[in-house]
Amino acid sequence: MTEVSHLESQYDAFLFASLCEDDELTLSVLSVLARQDVDPWQEADRLAHLQK
Repeated sequence: MTEVSHLESQYDAFLFASLCEDDELTLSVLSVLARQDVDPWQEADRLAHLQK
């Protein structure tokens, strides 16, 4: 469980970043990944390890 909670807190700023906002809806990175049936924290970890 410690491993999972470490990933969660490490990537929260990225995952909860707003991509689009209107009067009724805020779209975040997390919601886009979840809608694609991708684990948001695993994907954030994968993206963080890509070469620059």
